[in-house]
Amino acid sequence: MTEKLLKATHIQQAANPSTHWHGYRVMRGEGSYLPMQATQSISKEYEVKHKGESSQGYPQGLVETIIERGTGQIHRFKLSNRHIRFSGTS
Repeated sequence: MTEKLLKATHIQQAANPSTHWHGYRVMRGEGSYLPMQATQSISKEYEVKHKGESSQGYPQGLVETIIERGTGQIHRFKLSNRHIRFSGTS
């Protein structure tokens, strides 16, 4: 439902001095932790851990977004567990 709402309200062909740079659309990535209700199913999937052990606190998710600069419209989003392992090289 959230994805349908975002698509339905997205302004098409929005252009102002802040949305483009040398003809390219400009996006930015952001992320934020989201506190969640402590139901059994949510707690299992979004459990907060400290050093691999459960913290017994409220569950938290990570909301990652790609936002269009200039309009502030959300282009894409993803909700996941806050404990993400990166597989890239450093």
